[in-house]
Amino acid sequence: MQKDLEEDLIQQCLRDFRKYADTVTVSAAVCHLFKENKDLGRYMGIEPKLNRIAQTPVTPDLAILYDNDAKGILFEIKWSLPQTSEWMEKKLKELKKYFDIFVNWKNGTGRVESHDVVLICHPEDSDNVLQMIKKISSENDYECFKNVGFSIWTWLLNPPKGGERSEQLRLIKLYGQTRNIELERKISNPLGILVPEEVLTFLRFTYFIIKEEPPIQYLLNILIINVLLNPVALTYENFYEVDTDWIWNKAKSHISMGEEYDEHSLQIKRRWIRDSLNTLLELQIIQKDKKDNYWKIPTNLFRYVRKPIQEIICIKLVKRHIQRMKQLKKELPILGSRRTKTRLSGKESKLTDYIKKDK
Repeated sequence: MQKDLEEDLIQQCLRDFRKYADTVTVSAAVCHLFKENKDLGRYMGIEPKLNRIAQTPVTPDLAILYDNDAKGILFEIKWSLPQTSEWMEKKLKELKKYFDIFVNWKNGTGRVESHDVVLICHPEDSDNVLQMIKKISSENDYECFKNVGFSIWTWLLNPPKGGERSEQLRLIKLYGQTRNIELERKISNPLGILVPEEVLTFLRFTYFIIKEEPPIQYLLNILIINVLLNPVALTYENFYEVDTDWIWNKAKSHISMGEEYDEHSLQIKRRWIRDSLNTLLELQIIQKDKKDNYWKIPTNLFRYVRKPIQEIICIKLVKRHIQRMKQLKKELPILGSRRTKTRLSGKESKLTDYIKKDK
C-alpha cells in the first residue's frame, strides 16, 4: 500500500516538474514570436513594472506594443491554478488589475490608446478556467473579461514518438480576442501558431524561470545542473566549498528568463536559493560547513546516476514527506478513539506545495 502511495506521489512530483518546465518554454516561445515577427508588435520586455495612478504597480509576465506603439498587450502566464472553485475565482479576478490605465509604457508618451490582456493557462486547467471566466464575466465589476481586449490562450505540446516526428509546440486560442489584427489572424488559425522545432529546442536550453515560484523539485534540478555541477571554487579532495553569495550570484547569471527583463524585476529570488540549499541539506545531497553561510558540495555530485536528476530528487522528496507525515501522526494528540487530523488549505493543489509546507 505504501509503495503504491510513494509511486503516485513521485509521479505527481514529476508531473508538476514537467508542467512548470513546459510553461517556461511557452513563455519563451511567446517572446520569440514577437521578436521574430515585427509586424505583430514590438517586444517590450519580461516582467515590466507598469505604474498605475495612485495604486501599486503591476508586473505582467510579458508586454508588447503595436500599431506604432499606440496600443499594447499584456500577457499573464499561469503554470498552475487552484483546483477549488473558490480559490480559482479569486485568482482569476486578480487579473482585473491589468485593465487599469498605466503611465509608463515604453513609448514616447508613456500612455497607449488601449491595451489588451491575454491569459495563457496550462492545458490541464483550460476547461476550468473557461467555465470560471464565463461565470465571473457575468458580474458587473468584471465585464472586462467578456469584452474585446481580453483573450485566453493555451498550448499543445506533442512529444516525439519513436523517432517518427519531432517535438511540436502550438499556441492555441480558446476564448475572446485582442485588438491586434495581425496577431488575431495568426492565433485564430484552427492549428494555432506553430513554434518551429529548432526554435523549441533552443528555448528549452536557454530559458529557465517565469515570474511564478517554481515547485521545489524544478528549482533544485536547475540549481544542481546549472550551478552546483559547474564549480569555479576552491576544491578539496571530495568536495568543494562555496558560500551562499557565490551560489546566488552564479544562479542569477545562469538561471533566468533571458536577459531582457525590466530593470526593476529580479526573476530568481534569493529566498528561492536559500530554501533550495536548505532542502538539499535535508535530503543529504550537500552538507553545511561550520562557517556561516558556507556549503560543502560533493565533487562527484550526481556523476554516477542512471536516472534523471529530477526523478532522483522527487524520490527523495516523497520519502522525506512520507517520513515526516508518519512522525507527525505519532505526535498528534489522541482525542477519544480518533486522532486529530491536520487540515490542508483549499488553495493548495500540488503535492510539492505540501512538501514545502512541512519543512
